[in-house]
Amino acid sequence: MRCVHVFSGDLWAGAEVATVRLVQELARRPGVEVRVVTLNDGAPAAALRQSGICVDVFSEARMGFTAISVATIRLARAWKPDVIHSHRYKEHLIAATSAAACGAAHVRTAHGLPPMLAWEDRVVGLGGLLDSALSNWVGSHWIAVSAELARNISGMRRDVRVIPNGLPPEVPPPARRELLEAFGLSEPVRVLGFVGRLEEVKRPDRFIRILRALPPIIAGVPVVAVLVGDGSLRQAVSRLVSLERLERRVRMLGAVDDGDRIVGALDVLVIPSDHEGHPMVLLEAMRAETAVVASRVGGIPEVLGSVPWVVPPTNESAMAEAVRRLLENGDERAAWCRTLRQSFTERYTIATTVDRTLAFYRELLGSTAIAHG
Repeated sequence: MRCVHVFSGDLWAGAEVATVRLVQELARRPGVEVRVVTLNDGAPAAALRQSGICVDVFSEARMGFTAISVATIRLARAWKPDVIHSHRYKEHLIAATSAAACGAAHVRTAHGLPPMLAWEDRVVGLGGLLDSALSNWVGSHWIAVSAELARNISGMRRDVRVIPNGLPPEVPPPARRELLEAFGLSEPVRVLGFVGRLEEVKRPDRFIRILRALPPIIAGVPVVAVLVGDGSLRQAVSRLVSLERLERRVRMLGAVDDGDRIVGALDVLVIPSDHEGHPMVLLEAMRAETAVVASRVGGIPEVLGSVPWVVPPTNESAMAEAVRRLLENGDERAAWCRTLRQSFTERYTIATTVDRTLAFYRELLGSTAIAHG
């Protein structure tokens, strides 16, 4: 079976991490050949090359949409994949036309909510209409990373399969010493963390207010916080930290290459978002046995269930109280961490994700994959 994955590769965030891990594991499976088309030559492309995967970069910085589409169609006709699998919406359009041109099945993954139609942004609105029409014409098949996302994107789409994200089971060494050095502190200390894009939907401002609601010392131990990630709200968040007089308790680390090591070094990861699909940072925390307090939104309740640590996002006081309770009670925190790790091992390894993805591919192609000489 031959697969081409098409994605932007401009960031190293949740959707990009999920895509890279999926492609890397697919490439290890016997009888599966994988190559990637990416629109940016960034960290995701580098990680894939290091894994020995063929990466074709059709740079959106130098090529227009039409030129990228033509180049992808030419590659597809020459390589003759069985499946073209796309991630994000511009890439869905490129992949759909390429699949139609070479007779491949088109699979598209929804990592988050689709772009909304809006008069204020006619390009997005027209793109959304074109995407829906093309999806139906080509007969695209959808994967959603959570059941909540599947409900949101079903509508005109005929086929939405829920396949959660996954991660390799190996836990990277936690960067605990580096975190403490950033504050000039030594143990004991409790470190909260926000790990994600500094954008409105992720609500880093809510994270700062949650920290502000917590005392600086809990159970005799200092409480500090880190924000890992970058985005359009970086300056606004920095100003909020100053406004709340939290400079001594907060470090903004920016974008890092080893965010999973920081996740593993936290005492509590806070996910205060207004919406999430199936966040990779949550899986990283589960794998590392890091306690989590999260918004009851998107696919998060599907992963964590009905527990005191999953709170309505608008109830910031309840979220702060959940964090305080975990920091005060080490036994309760340890029990929650064990539950998270067990759930990850049973349900969210990358091997499970790839098993489900390949089963979906084979279902679309028939009981026997097309052989290539």
